[in-house]
Amino acid sequence: MFLFVSGTFFGTLLQLFFIINGEPQQEGFMEHISEWILLFSAFVMLISTLKVSTSPNFRDSRKITVLLILAIAAGLFFLFGEEISWGQRVFGFESFGIFKQYNYQHETNLHNFFNPMFTLLYPLVGMSSFVIFCIFWFFKKGQSDLIDLFLPPPSLFFLTFIMACTAYMGHSEIYEELVYVFALLYSIRILVCLSSPKIDPGIQTPTS
Repeated sequence: MFLFVSGTFFGTLLQLFFIINGEPQQEGFMEHISEWILLFSAFVMLISTLKVSTSPNFRDSRKITVLLILAIAAGLFFLFGEEISWGQRVFGFESFGIFKQYNYQHETNLHNFFNPMFTLLYPLVGMSSFVIFCIFWFFKKGQSDLIDLFLPPPSLFFLTFIMACTAYMGHSEIYEELVYVFALLYSIRILVCLSSPKIDPGIQTPTS
């Protein structure tokens, strides 16, 4: 219920913000503040690895679960690093070499080498992820324990739907803000599943 309410609320709120005020300025104040959500989400995932390492409810899946969580945490940290241009926006140092010459925004990051492709990549990623999630949610039964844990839950349906819709705007700040919200809710859900014995995390537990 928490994921459904919070995901739908923030997704709808950002859409209303866009309708009333227009799309936020790229590289504007709103993005500079919200991108730190990615770092916090990565930190939450790291806490989840501690839960796995100390939990007695894991047997054969402990190592693979920790590796997958670390991979997600590394991915979130990479996205955060890219968004702050690996410290350039924080410390204000100058770009150099190929970053200054070929980077479309002259920043020390990788993703701004591909700015013209974003109008295609955003819709592709937004819509394909929504379709893949729906296939698992509505058509796949009896999936593995690890999929049960790591697949975003159906309670995020409306958030992912809104994300898919905003992705069609191309290089959309609204879509990026929604990705940050999704990352936060997803990381919290993983931690809660691994922390609460009342919630089945979908992991094989030792038999008595």
